Amino acid sequence: MGLQSQWIKEVMTKSKMNNMTIIGENGTVLAGLTGKFKGQVVVSYDTSGGFVQWHLYVWDGTSAWIEATLPVHKHTGNADGGPFVDLFINNNQFLEYNEPMSHIADWVTSNTGTGSAVNVHDNGTDIARRYQTGTSSTGFGTGTKGGAVYMNYSQRILFNWVWQISAITNVFFSFGLDMENINVAQNNNNKIGVEWCDGQANANYYVTTASGSARSSSDSTVALTTTIDGVKMLFTPGGQASFVFDAGPTTINKSTNLPSGAGLGNNALREGAKNNNGGVANRDLRILGMRVYHERNLGQWVIA
Repeated sequence: MGLQSQWIKEVMTKSKMNNMTIIGENGTVLAGLTGKFKGQVVVSYDTSGGFVQWHLYVWDGTSAWIEATLPVHKHTGNADGGPFVDLFINNNQFLEYNEPMSHIADWVTSNTGTGSAVNVHDNGTDIARRYQTGTSSTGFGTGTKGGAVYMNYSQRILFNWVWQISAITNVFFSFGLDMENINVAQNNNNKIGVEWCDGQANANYYVTTASGSARSSSDSTVALTTTIDGVKMLFTPGGQASFVFDAGPTTINKSTNLPSGAGLGNNALREGAKNNNGGVANRDLRILGMRVYHERNLGQWVIA
């Protein structure tokens, strides 16, 4: 198949090849081509003769090969693919990415008992947002971040949390999307998160989801530890919440009681720890890193 102006209905021979056929050769060979036609396209097998390997070029009909390969957009400025933020605005996206742990002022925090207020913990190696239970049996520390930008469980969601818990006895801790305040009763509101309390059957992390009418947790099979841990979660609406723990790595897919629709907004992100079963020793929950990426509803506000 060729252009009418370039083809004649005769037996095809090498001399009658369509001038619009893409010619592939090494750059030095392409640079020496004669009898070129305007609009002729070539691809170089290597970087030589002024050509770049695997890039396309078009002859301008006069004196130059014009590169036709689309440039890579790295969005380093408005002239390079446009402002990066436009990618999310035009595709109805919102990104909360690698929030600095020192931004405690962006969170609503509370604590009770003898524990210190939520604070920045810097041991010279790691910086964390630290929640402490104190030495009261009812002590807890918690933080939440929400507002007009809430979770949209009808779209895909990705989160990543990195944490460290100081002990694995007499403690209850949790973090995730729309999780309950650590000091209130569990409920069935839409949510996805990771939690553990010493009332669980195994000393393993548990992954939790709720659909608005039912809430359930599943054993991750990943043992608790007092060293730094991490998890990544990809939520597919109507499919599953897939949790990948750093240990192993180990993957657990949860497909029951999945959230749908919108979260509450007032606790889109939630973290916290409390003493449990009469424990009176201070427990630390240190959040060393977190990021959340989600697609938002058209009608939502985005707060800078």
